[in-house]
Amino acid sequence: MILSVQEIVEIIGAKPRNMVQMDLQITGLSANSANCKRGFVFVAIPGVGADGHDYINEAFSQGAVIAVVSDSSKLGERPGLLVEDTRKSLSKLASVFAGEPSKKLLCIGITGTNGKTTINLLIYNILQLLGEKSIRIGTLGTFAEGVIDRKEGLTTPDPVTLHEDLALAFSSGVKAAVMEASSHALHQERVSEVDFDIGVYTNLTRDHLDYHGDMENYFKAKLKLFELISKGSKSHKLGIINIDCPYGRRLMGTKGLKLISYGTAEDAMLRISDIESSSSESSFCISYGSLKRKIQTKFIGRHNASNIAGTLGVFLGLGYEFDALLSVLPKLPQVPGRLEYVAGEGFDVFVDYAHTPDALENALGALKNLSKGNLWVLFGCGGDRDKGKRPQMAEIAARNADKIVVTSDNPRTEDPQDIINGILSSGIKPDIVNPDRREAIRAAIRSVRRGDVLLVAGKGHEDYQIIGKTKIHFSDVEEIRKALAERASKP
Repeated sequence: MILSVQEIVEIIGAKPRNMVQMDLQITGLSANSANCKRGFVFVAIPGVGADGHDYINEAFSQGAVIAVVSDSSKLGERPGLLVEDTRKSLSKLASVFAGEPSKKLLCIGITGTNGKTTINLLIYNILQLLGEKSIRIGTLGTFAEGVIDRKEGLTTPDPVTLHEDLALAFSSGVKAAVMEASSHALHQERVSEVDFDIGVYTNLTRDHLDYHGDMENYFKAKLKLFELISKGSKSHKLGIINIDCPYGRRLMGTKGLKLISYGTAEDAMLRISDIESSSSESSFCISYGSLKRKIQTKFIGRHNASNIAGTLGVFLGLGYEFDALLSVLPKLPQVPGRLEYVAGEGFDVFVDYAHTPDALENALGALKNLSKGNLWVLFGCGGDRDKGKRPQMAEIAARNADKIVVTSDNPRTEDPQDIINGILSSGIKPDIVNPDRREAIRAAIRSVRRGDVLLVAGKGHEDYQIIGKTKIHFSDVEEIRKALAERASKP
């Protein structure tokens, strides 16, 4: 789409600065100066590491003809449009330039500390099985069969990429979009112009406090998804809420939404009970109104029973029959890196993305009763992130596992040993400590015995380590298989 400067001024409520040509035709937009082309509008976004206002000259040298700013002093002689919040302006323009695709799609957003990716994939796969062509956006990448397959990027993309992807998907016959709405994305207005039909809330536990400061601010970021839905143009206006979480209870007071609660609580509309697990499957009962059914699934653990209940809530809210939905569940594939069974010779090895205290406790809780010997856990904590969760994760490991291996997990610019020291400050006494994750995995595989269970936690599906500011190829699954082969080759 091409917009005039006058149209842009009206869309974002901007004040022109420096001899702006109002009839100038704008062919596109970017918040990355390096991606600007001839005829583009550049939107200057203030960030933590860099401020887009410092790149205005570069944007113009790349072909930009006007800039949207929140600080007009950075324009110099360049023509610009002054707004209060450039993040909101970027989202508005991204949606309009893409033809407002979210208004034409069934849009489902999932937010919460843990469970977003599993629910995202469950909803997407059920939609596909029901014959509804869909796009999924989240931690596993952006995917619409035959249209988009991009594995790299943020959990929730920047607004320009997001709306362009939605537009491409819609033009290719996609009917529904399922996306993870991270707290960062909600706070940074990345999804503020997505017209959501449904929001799913999974839980809220400690994470990202290096960014949000405290749990109340973290909660307020999550709350934004449901505020967007209540103010949106869609008719569904559904909120699917886990009320086993106290913050979920607070969300049940959200005005302007039809709310469906789920959880193990007695008053949950979708109530989970009688959960049992083995190393390959689990069973539980789920009640909805007067109906009560037993479900058997390959998704193990209490947290996955919750994820399935939240997923069912979405489709029940859309009018699907309860029993028809249950018949689809056995056909759903496993989610990569979420309690994913790798291998074992008389013992079991799992990988999981668990990198928060709650996620680690859930994963260990799911495996605790499966071990006939020792339950092992290998974990680390991310560098340049919330340091307060390091001793918490250590305490959870000590409380739930018999054997502990402490190592690195994306140390980034921190010294790996400093991160490990933060973990050890809890007073735990690990069986193995090695900052080299590859060597730590090898040591753990050498040490496990028949009947043991080993959880390699933190990276899950990821195939990289971030050391310094560089991504280096690294896959827990690959390293586990190499270590197993090495063990098998020795007498």
